[in-house]
Amino acid sequence: AHLAELRRFLLALSNGDLSQDLTLKGPIAGSLKNLQANLRHLTWQTQKIAEGDFSQRVDFLGDFSAAFNQMAIKLEEARKSQIEIDRAIRESEARYRALVDFLPDGVLVHQEGVVVFANMAFALLMGGKHPEDVCGKRMLDLVHPGSRAGAKSRMKRTLTKGETIKGIEEKFIQLDGNIIDVEIAAMPFMYDGSPAVQNVIRDITALKRDRAALDEQVRFEKMLSSLSATLVRSG
Repeated sequence: AHLAELRRFLLALSNGDLSQDLTLKGPIAGSLKNLQANLRHLTWQTQKIAEGDFSQRVDFLGDFSAAFNQMAIKLEEARKSQIEIDRAIRESEARYRALVDFLPDGVLVHQEGVVVFANMAFALLMGGKHPEDVCGKRMLDLVHPGSRAGAKSRMKRTLTKGETIKGIEEKFIQLDGNIIDVEIAAMPFMYDGSPAVQNVIRDITALKRDRAALDEQVRFEKMLSSLSATLVRSG
């Protein structure tokens, strides 16, 4: 009967069942009960490690204890390293935001086609008062329908092929529905640890208007010159 109870208890331990009771007494039963208690404590320690407490150490299972303790040490080192990486990322993003907020050109970042970051210059360019006025909007909704096909193609090339695109002229729709001409550059970007696209956008509406006026003036002057030449020949 004693051997049968010991066998039952050992089988339960070998199967990971630490809930069985052992009523026997004596040195063998005492050792098994002590092993069960240590395994229960080890289970608790493993749970604490899973919760982020890497200070747990084991000293009763020989080689296993050394491996367990080494695992805990490595996990603690990895956690500290991740904390440093996260801090560096936060500092880098803070510097990035501080830098682009001073740029005169509009800067926006979009992920999966949605604007996740914009500086004040872009918000003002779109007729808003704060970056929050444009954040959360779909990128293509800001683009004039006549320019959306090109913008969609550009976004895909930048994300999938890592292309940097510069000097593209497009039309954007401001928040009040007014249409403006812009020059846009796009480049692949990592934002919050995920792939994104950064755009630098410059309003060229006035430039294009002045250019068109200049072209019209040149055309008019050429017409006058040609007319004058014709009149001279006729005379």
